[in-house]
Amino acid sequence: MTDFEIGWTAGIIDGEGCIGVYDHRTKSGNQFRLVVRVDMVSKTAIDKLHSLWGGSVSWKKKSPPARNQWAWFTSSCTAARILERILPHLIEKKNQAEAALVFQETKKRGYFDRGRGQRTPPAILEYRQSLSDQLKQMKKEVA
Repeated sequence: MTDFEIGWTAGIIDGEGCIGVYDHRTKSGNQFRLVVRVDMVSKTAIDKLHSLWGGSVSWKKKSPPARNQWAWFTSSCTAARILERILPHLIEKKNQAEAALVFQETKKRGYFDRGRGQRTPPAILEYRQSLSDQLKQMKKEVA
């Protein structure tokens, strides 16, 4: 991957992207996941992101007067690797990327002692929730 492609990706995510930590309920309780996504009317840039970084592409049908959009997204470790690579080039969303990377660290093995098949301790879940809330607040401040 070239420096230009890394910088281009940073520019697209900085301008059109979304960095977030989202929770979803499962049978075993709340789980949190890092997501990086870009929604655009033009498929060309979405295809380029997909070819550079992998991830998924989907089509989002919107109600008029909004225009239909293409979406590229990736999550968890892949999203963290992308953020690590583009972090020096981010301007507007740099603080969001840094908070997202702190969150992803809590998902790594060895961050806390947990045996296989055991639930995440409540203190870790609360910390992840606080990071998710911080990211939501940062987005409001940018808007």
